[in-house]
Amino acid sequence: MKENGKFSFLGFLELLANIVFLNLFFLLCSIPLITMGASLTALYAGLRASIKKEPCYRAFFRTFRKSFMRSTLAWIILLPVNVFFITSLIFNIFYWEQNSLVSLFVSAIFAAVFLGFSTVLFLFYSRFEATLLQLFQYSAKLFFDYPIRSIIVGLLSWFPFIMPFFSVGFQIFLLLGFVWLFYFSTMATLSIWLMNQPFALFAVGVLGMEDPRKNGQDQ
Repeated sequence: MKENGKFSFLGFLELLANIVFLNLFFLLCSIPLITMGASLTALYAGLRASIKKEPCYRAFFRTFRKSFMRSTLAWIILLPVNVFFITSLIFNIFYWEQNSLVSLFVSAIFAAVFLGFSTVLFLFYSRFEATLLQLFQYSAKLFFDYPIRSIIVGLLSWFPFIMPFFSVGFQIFLLLGFVWLFYFSTMATLSIWLMNQPFALFAVGVLGMEDPRKNGQDQ
């Protein structure tokens, strides 16, 4: 976004437009709910293309079509697990006086772990080709190698779906409903940045690929 060393306002507007439109495509393609895994994979691919100054909308729909089957199967497997642990966490928060703090802590840990793992899986699939089994194996290794980063990207990515369950949060959510216009793309961009180095190291150490950062393909 620089031209002759100066900040390019047009470049910023282009990036902002890409974030908003990719966010919109993600929401529209996620309406059936069952397609959210493929939509999330496509969102990451589209944003990576935008960062690299490549056609991002084409990347979004190409990835959505190409990854649809495996991303959807992975989503079908992960969705009930995440719903179970999030529901358990919400229950323990609402009734923490009747339940032990240990139960609350355990439910919070499991919810954070599976949200982080799920996010890393779709982020991984937006960058690397893999079978369904490999997706789970590689994502598990990445998660346990970088648990803090994985949990952060998971919580940031899915926060809007958890917040409405809490009374105060729900009121804020209604007041700030406009965040739906850009929230997921913004958090996805942050997730790409946070997991960039882990993915680059993983590509070299596990997949035996050349370090993408040497070729300037580090996003």
